[in-house]
Amino acid sequence: MQYFFDVTLGLISQFTGGRGGIEHGIVQFGIPAIFWFNLMLFAWYRQRQGEVHQEKLLLVGFGLGFFRELFMITMASLQAYGIISGDALHVFFPPLEHAIFDISIIVIAAGYLEYLLGDKILSRNYLKVGIPLVLLCYLVTFLWWGRHIAAYPESKFGQTWCDWIFRINASVLLVFPIVILLKKTTGWVRTAIAFALSLFFLNEFLKIPDMILGEVYETIFAPIRHGLYMVGVYIFAYIYLKELYEEREVAARKLQKANDTLEQKVKKRTAELETKLGQIKVLNGLLPICASCKKIRDDKGYWTQIEAYITRHSEAQFSHGICGECAEKLYGDEDWYQKNENKV
Repeated sequence: MQYFFDVTLGLISQFTGGRGGIEHGIVQFGIPAIFWFNLMLFAWYRQRQGEVHQEKLLLVGFGLGFFRELFMITMASLQAYGIISGDALHVFFPPLEHAIFDISIIVIAAGYLEYLLGDKILSRNYLKVGIPLVLLCYLVTFLWWGRHIAAYPESKFGQTWCDWIFRINASVLLVFPIVILLKKTTGWVRTAIAFALSLFFLNEFLKIPDMILGEVYETIFAPIRHGLYMVGVYIFAYIYLKELYEEREVAARKLQKANDTLEQKVKKRTAELETKLGQIKVLNGLLPICASCKKIRDDKGYWTQIEAYITRHSEAQFSHGICGECAEKLYGDEDWYQKNENKV
C-alpha cells in the first residue's frame, strides 16, 4: 500500500512541478499560465466584440492569474540560472507571492459571482472586503518577515505566523462565494464553478495541517495542493470555452432559423409576383373582342363579358354607372330626366 501511494504521489508530482519549492516550478506555474493566458485572450476578444459586459471583472481576474504565474516563472528562472540567490529571493518573495495569488483568486471569484448572479453590488462588496484584507495581510507580514529572515536565514515562511494569516484569510474568503453560488444559483455551470473554487480553497486550506505538522510532510502535501489548483484552473478554462461554444451554437441556430424564415417569405412573395406577372401578361396579350357587343373570346373559345374576363384575370373590380352620352341617348325623352337636367 505504501508503495502504491508513493508511486501515485510521484506521478502527480511530475505534473505539478515536484514536491515543493519554487526551483521546480516551471511545470507547476507554466501550465496554469497557459490556461490563464488563453482565458484572458478569449475574455478580451468577447469584450472587443461587445458581447458580454459583465465579464470585465473576469478579464481582470484572468489577467491577474496569468501575471501571477508569469511572476512565479520569472522568479523560478532567476533562481535556477543563478541570477538571484534563493536567500535574497526569500527576503521579499513569500508575502508578495501570497498577496498576488490571493488577489487574483478573489477577483476571479467576484467575476463569477457577477457573471452567474448578475449582482454587481454583491460582487463589488466582496472585492471591497477581500482585497483590503489581503493587502492588510501583506502589510503586517512583509516588514516583519524581512527582518526575521535576515536574523534567522534558515527560517521558512510556512513555519511562521505570516503564512498562517494568509492561508486562513484566503480560506475564509473562498468559502463565501462557494456558499453563495450553491445557495442562489442552479445548473451545471454553477456546480462546476463552485467545485473549481473548492479546489482553490483546498489548495489554501491543506497548507494549514502541513504547517501544524511542521511541514515535515510537505513533499506529500505540496503535489496534492498544486494538483488541486491546476485542476481548478483547467475547470475554469473548460467552463468558459464550453459556454463560448454553446453561445456560438445558439447564435448559429437562430441565424439559420431566421434565414429559413426569410427564404420561405421570399419564395412565397416570388410566387405571388410570378402569378400577378402571369395575369398581367394575359391581359397585355392580343385579346379577341366582339366589334358589336364587346365580349372577349377566351383561350377556350368562349365569349365572355369584358367585365367578367378582366375580373377573372386580374385584381380589378368593376362598379357600374352610366356616362352622360348614354344617359341622354337612353332617357333623353323622359320627363324626369329632363327635370333633373334642368335642375343641374
